[in-house]
Amino acid sequence: NRDNNKILGSIGYMFFYCLNIEVLIKLSQLFKNIKLIGILYMIFVLGMFILLNKIKMVIKQDIT
Repeated sequence: NRDNNKILGSIGYMFFYCLNIEVLIKLSQLFKNIKLIGILYMIFVLGMFILLNKIKMVIKQDIT
């Protein structure tokens, strides 16, 4: 069970790493203003944290 969690964690990390890089590349292609790119990227990252935290809470409630 513990090995399964490590595998899922690694896959999740790889997925979200690729997603973050893709968003950053797309933002840099759409906008040339580095401050705007930084602000939009921070909003994206904060949104991802909030969404993942809500999903985590739902999963925890279903388990207990």
